[in-house]
This record gives sequence, C-alpha cells and structure tokens, in this order.
Amino acid sequence: AAIPVHLLTRAAIALYRTRLTSDGIILVHISTRPFNLAPELAAIARDIGWHCAVRVDPIVTESQRAEGKQESVWAELTANRDNMGRLAKFSLWDDAIKQYQATMPQRAWTDDYAPTLRALAVGE
Repeated sequence: AAIPVHLLTRAAIALYRTRLTSDGIILVHISTRPFNLAPELAAIARDIGWHCAVRVDPIVTESQRAEGKQESVWAELTANRDNMGRLAKFSLWDDAIKQYQATMPQRAWTDDYAPTLRALAVGE
C-alpha cells in the first residue's frame, strides 16, 4: 500500500491550516493495514502546537464485512482542544499525543524527511 506522504507532512498540514478558521478541524482518513499513521500525525500536531485525536471505527456488521467494509481509522487535528469535543460527543476519540507518547517519532515527517518504514505496523 502506498502512503501519500506528501499529504501527511508538516508542510502539508501547514498549508491546510491556512485554509481554516481558528476553530477549524482537519480530519484525515488513515486506514491502512500495513501502516500505523497515527503516531506520525501526532508528532506533527506536537511540533506545531496542535492537538491530535484518533478514532478507530470497529463497528462493522457481518453483512457489511461480507460486502467488503472494513474498520476505519481517523485522525483529527485542531489548534483548539475544545473543538475536539464536537466530534467526541458522537464517537470515541483518543488523545493521540498521549496514546502514542512512547512510540511517537522525535522527528515529524517533512517534505525532505519521511521514513515510511518506521510507520510499518509490525506486530500490531
């Protein structure tokens, strides 16, 4: 599975930020079996002083699974932690910076530095 790394770097998130109001939220669909992208987005949020939450949508009925539906994973980034409450009241979101503190990379992905192998979900 190819990761669109150029859409998940600090520069990309900075560009998205220019299009948001101060209470805006960025939602990123990060479902991919071979990779765990949540720590990468948490690292970017940490670096830019934002908040990041992750939600795993495990609700898939057997009939939906038979039709090909799979669990989905979403990341939410925002400058204002209070904005996270809007979605959290509808679904369960976990603070990604806290959740991935031990495994979050020290150096976030940039346009010049994006080692995708470190996001490989080995043993998860």
